[in-house]
Amino acid sequence: MLRDVVFRSIDYRSLEEFLVERYGFNRIEGEEAVTASGRLRIVEAAHPVEEIITRCSSTEIYEGRFLDARVVVEFFGDIVREEDIVKVDGRPVVVYVVRYQMIKLVSESGYALQRLMEQLSVSLGLHVGKSEWAFHRSGVEA
Repeated sequence: MLRDVVFRSIDYRSLEEFLVERYGFNRIEGEEAVTASGRLRIVEAAHPVEEIITRCSSTEIYEGRFLDARVVVEFFGDIVREEDIVKVDGRPVVVYVVRYQMIKLVSESGYALQRLMEQLSVSLGLHVGKSEWAFHRSGVEA
């Protein structure tokens, strides 16, 4: 279980989009309710900045394979999506920032989960506020 996760990218709108496009994950279930939305323009900054913020309550489940292991990623709780539009060399650049309350990762392979988290940290600079790990051994016949 990951809590207070912060995703930042200029290429992908969300971690969900990254998992789908980069690793071929599929959305198998999802519900999202927008709770608030707003737009803010900051003109005092050295470069004009526009910020679009959407708050929602979500339950989304994605499934895919990583290192030949089935992995399920569940996003739930409050999600804050920000689109910061900044000017770089005179052209607008969108920076996507998404703050997740909770993300649950499930797999039969602890190694696959560990490597996936390493990849997300290296590829995206994913910031995790708190992580809780629980391991369960499935029934093995002798």
